[in-house]
Amino acid sequence: MSTHYEIILTDKTSRFLVCYAGGSPSRQNLIKCVRSRIANIERKLNQHIESFFVEPRAQDGLTIGAWNIRYSGRTEREARAAELEYCA
Repeated sequence: MSTHYEIILTDKTSRFLVCYAGGSPSRQNLIKCVRSRIANIERKLNQHIESFFVEPRAQDGLTIGAWNIRYSGRTEREARAAELEYCA
């Protein structure tokens, strides 16, 4: 069983769970997760997303306006103890 890592949507005041991604945290897995959940993210942000900005440093994630999508640094097991609202 592989470890899954929490990916979150965040701004300065809010945090929402986007998904848990298996395998090593990587830019490729982050983009794959965002693409598979783009409809949920659009509903949460109440806007159509045509593109997102990939930050230069992998740990900084992706930017959509004032919002950032990135790995939280927690595994799924750790995150379940303080579960966030799903981005749905």
